[in-house]
Amino acid sequence: MEHTKRWATITPGHYLFTVNHKETGRMTIEVGTTKRKADIVIGEEKYHFSRTGIWKNKVKILDDKGNEIGKIYTKKWYANAMLIDLYQQTYKLIFRNNPLAEFAIMENNHDVLAYGLKTGSGSPVLKITPGNSSANHLFDFILWYWFLPVAIENIVASDGIY
Repeated sequence: MEHTKRWATITPGHYLFTVNHKETGRMTIEVGTTKRKADIVIGEEKYHFSRTGIWKNKVKILDDKGNEIGKIYTKKWYANAMLIDLYQQTYKLIFRNNPLAEFAIMENNHDVLAYGLKTGSGSPVLKITPGNSSANHLFDFILWYWFLPVAIENIVASDGIY
């Protein structure tokens, strides 16, 4: 079954995620700082993203009790991919051109979910490509967290809908 996923800007730094026109979750990202903390609500579940490391290049994923349930990090300094440890599994977060900017979460070299740009009516629009995806919408929030600067820079969303 095909799902229609959309992101809408409530106010700068506050985003609404819908699946099939039904509210699925919200994300608030601290703007204007290198910490870029994020608070996430998906149904009844609450999560928090917090940047760590001297260069703030790692992200801890915490549950609502403050327990670390995952992390996002690079193995090498100049890598085009990051690793996501989540629920005792490791995924790869890659950055690629397909043909425009695209961020994808992969498991065993297969896309789980991808967020990218495509051209629609002459201007870039958000393209969400499901892969071997489960119903775990936390992946959508991880990708939106990383992809948002690309979306802000490239997508003209006068209605705040991506």
